[in-house]
Amino acid sequence: MSDRKHKVAVLGILAIDLTFRTDRIPTVDETVKGHGFLPSWGGKGSNQAIAAARSGADVTFISKVGADAYVDVAIEIWQAEGINAPIIRSQNEQTGFAFINVDQSGDNTIIISPGVAENFTCAELDGLASNISEACVFLIQLELPLGLVERGLEIATRGEVTTILNATPTLNRDPKDLQESLSLTDYLIVTTK
Repeated sequence: MSDRKHKVAVLGILAIDLTFRTDRIPTVDETVKGHGFLPSWGGKGSNQAIAAARSGADVTFISKVGADAYVDVAIEIWQAEGINAPIIRSQNEQTGFAFINVDQSGDNTIIISPGVAENFTCAELDGLASNISEACVFLIQLELPLGLVERGLEIATRGEVTTILNATPTLNRDPKDLQESLSLTDYLIVTTK
């Protein structure tokens, strides 16, 4: 296990974040004026992979992405951060997007469209399983399909890899649906909202 001491595997999505700043979050059927717009590369998984790499970990980020130009920039970012990214690239589907509205107090609302990552299959993940089983820590979030989350946790558990589940976004899932994932989780990250 010593040879994998600092290895972190992250399974997650790449999303192109479109962030708008407003004085307040608009209500239904209301238009408000924005005070800034920032496109950036995000997705919880991609962001967590970058944070782990900047903390000194040897990081592998596993994802399924589209064939659009946004992915080319993300790959350059991951390479610059020293992240190994054995991604699956679909020629027929779009990378994910997130619309983020942040008000002056810092509260936000987020709409996420996972794009091609929503069609990431367990069979595809099985082809990349060694990236998980050779790690010391496996990190996953709930932006992916629940079956894929469970499969990633199963692979990690079978390989005696420490598992961390960031249980967001819940996407209005019934807590009963998360029982299998939680049973395979060593550390659980939750948010207050």
